[in-house]
This record gives sequence, C-alpha cells and structure tokens, in this order.
Amino acid sequence: MVATFQVAIALGAVFGGLLVDHTGVASAFAHCGAATLLAASVVFLRGPKQAE
Repeated sequence: MVATFQVAIALGAVFGGLLVDHTGVASAFAHCGAATLLAASVVFLRGPKQAE
C-alpha cells in the first residue's frame, strides 16, 4: 500500500508539471478543483450508508 502512495505522488508531480508547462498555473488549480469535486461526489454517492 505504501508503494501505491509513492507512485501516486510521483505521477501527480509529473502530470502536474506537464499541465502547468502546457496550460499555465491557473489551469492546475482548476483541474484540482474539478478532481476534488469529482472525488467528493463519488464518496457521497458510493460511501457507507447510515444505519436506520
């Protein structure tokens, strides 16, 4: 599991750097915001259900 996090950190740095190089810093923030909203919606929809 630790290796998965290390790969994710490395790939994030590579793809983030490419994104900034090609489209600018502002687009990196926009993509991060979109990814955060997507992740939050997936957790909200697929997360554990409350007991009744």
